[in-house]
Amino acid sequence: MKYRVVCALNALDAHVLRTFASQCVMRMYNCKYQKDYRILSERACEIITHDELNTLLGNVLEK
Repeated sequence: MKYRVVCALNALDAHVLRTFASQCVMRMYNCKYQKDYRILSERACEIITHDELNTLLGNVLEK
């Protein structure tokens, strides 16, 4: 089985990044724990540079 990992930002606490195995896993986690993670990128968080993070945060916060 293959997964399409996503890097997500907790919209309620903008300092929390988390890598999920897939969008589906992220949605289930949001529902179960009443969180509001939103996808920043379709890759693992650990490979995002500081500059890329700033760009992605700007895009997410505008939505």
